[in-house]
Amino acid sequence: MKNKSKTIIIIAAIVILLIAANVAEIAVVFNVTTSNTTKYGADRLEVISGEFEKTIDSKKLSTLCFALEIQPLINDREACENFIRKKKEEMVKATNSVCFNVYPKAARRLRPL
Repeated sequence: MKNKSKTIIIIAAIVILLIAANVAEIAVVFNVTTSNTTKYGADRLEVISGEFEKTIDSKKLSTLCFALEIQPLINDREACENFIRKKKEEMVKATNSVCFNVYPKAARRLRPL
């Protein structure tokens, strides 16, 4: 009986140690996975942020060019409307009709000085 209880205690201790080792392993894997996911997410955000900044800079340049091109026409409403419509057609062709349609609104707001 004494021998049997010692065996049970030893088996229980081994089981407890194995469970503790399993829990520790799970915690390490979780921490590594979380760390890798966070690092990958941060790296991906940097890439997306760079692409977004590049797009914004490109659109700022396009807007500035548009403003410089239309500036001489600002006193002639019809010339402004024609210019805006021409630019819109160019943009629609360049983007396969995937662009924001802001030109008609802009044309309505133009007032001759």
